[in-house]
Amino acid sequence: MNWLKTLWNWLIRKTSTSPKLTIAEEEPTPCVVEKEPSIEELFLEVCADIGVGAKIINSTNAVEKFEDWYTGQANKESILDSLKEFMKTDGTINAKLQGLVK
Repeated sequence: MNWLKTLWNWLIRKTSTSPKLTIAEEEPTPCVVEKEPSIEELFLEVCADIGVGAKIINSTNAVEKFEDWYTGQANKESILDSLKEFMKTDGTINAKLQGLVK
């Protein structure tokens, strides 16, 4: 009886017209995560916008001092508005940036 079942399965498999089930896998869509700029990056952009060069920033350690001092929002407008107050905290920075910050 076992050989009849084997023969039957073999015939059915050869003559079967039903399609085999295939599983299509979708590739995940890459997710783009926009990184918010840091205070340092925003400060450097603001300084570049108002004409403060890298030499002045590096010689006064303005980036590190600003990061330690600043507690406001992380956007260019807030950083630009806070520059006058920041300049008052350090005499060297005040002297170097006085003509550039309005």
